[in-house]
Formats: sequence, C-alpha cells, structure tokens
Amino acid sequence: MEILNSMKNLTILVLIFLPFSLLAQEATTDIVPESPSAKQAQAQLLEGDLKMDAKEYKDAVLYYTEAINLNKELTCAYIYRAKAYFKLGENTKACSDVNKANELGCWRPEIDTLLEKCK
Repeated sequence: MEILNSMKNLTILVLIFLPFSLLAQEATTDIVPESPSAKQAQAQLLEGDLKMDAKEYKDAVLYYTEAINLNKELTCAYIYRAKAYFKLGENTKACSDVNKANELGCWRPEIDTLLEKCK
C-alpha cells in the first residue's frame, strides 16, 4: 500500500511539473552549443517571455533583440519578437522577423498563420 501511495505522489508531481519543463525546453531548443553567449541568450529569451506574459511588449522586444544579438541563429527568437511587434502595431517589423525566422528554418505551429498575416 505504501508503494502505491508513493507511486501516486510521484505521478502527481510529474503531471504538475512536466508542462513547465517542456515550456522551458521549448524556449531554449535552438541554442547550441552551451557557450557563455548561448547561456546569456537563453536568459534574454526567458526575460522576454516574462515581459510578454506581463504585456510589456516594448521590453519584450528589447530582450528578444538582445538574445538575437548574442546568437543570430536563434531562429525562433525572431518569431517571439515578431509577436511582440504585432502587439505594438509594428507590423512591418513583425513581418520582417517572421520572414527571417522562416528563412532560418524555424518551425513553430503558428508560423504559417503569421506568414499569412504578412501577405
């Protein structure tokens, strides 16, 4: 009985923390290798995500831009910045980022929708 309770608790913990782990992994999967600048870029991406969640779009753009400056091959950082630009009504800049992400081979579920928005 004690083993069943332990397994049940473990299952609950996995179900609670797995989504957060997957979200963190999603934001960092295009950062390779783990150099100091890659770690800095990862930190900037995460800060940008926090600003997006707080609806602080101008600040999000700054963080995503810094992440891109640290690692120009951060394909999906362009998508994240594009979303912030769209929220700010800066559609030309947003579409430029969407097209850049597409050129670099970023695959995100929303990229087709964003490309369509830019036509």
